[in-house]
Amino acid sequence: MLGFYELAPLIEHVHRCMDYRTLYALEEEFNKVGLTVQSTPQNHMILCKIMEGKPHAEKVIRDYIFVGSLEEKGKELSDRAVKCITTFIKSASTGPAKVLDAPRVWRDGLRLYGDAVRINSEDSAMVAQLL
Repeated sequence: MLGFYELAPLIEHVHRCMDYRTLYALEEEFNKVGLTVQSTPQNHMILCKIMEGKPHAEKVIRDYIFVGSLEEKGKELSDRAVKCITTFIKSASTGPAKVLDAPRVWRDGLRLYGDAVRINSEDSAMVAQLL
């Protein structure tokens, strides 16, 4: 976990985000503290840890949190959302890291990494719908 001085600039930027689009655009700032913004197969966006050059989204709250969706990227962040995001940043930050070996692609005007991150709860819900 990083200290106040390493996290203060990112937390200030999060507080200044008007909408989720701006939050997602902070990818480089998130990388400075070992976090990344990723999309899931269900078009949700998550803020998660980076471990060994890959997005790590094994356990919710500990490793990742949901931070909106691609469909509502213009939606304004609530005060509660900002609080939850900053709390996650404080507990999950590790140090500079980037997702490796994944080319960047453009998706709806947002710069994201290539593949969507699979979340167990989303996958099981999708399988249940197919049955």
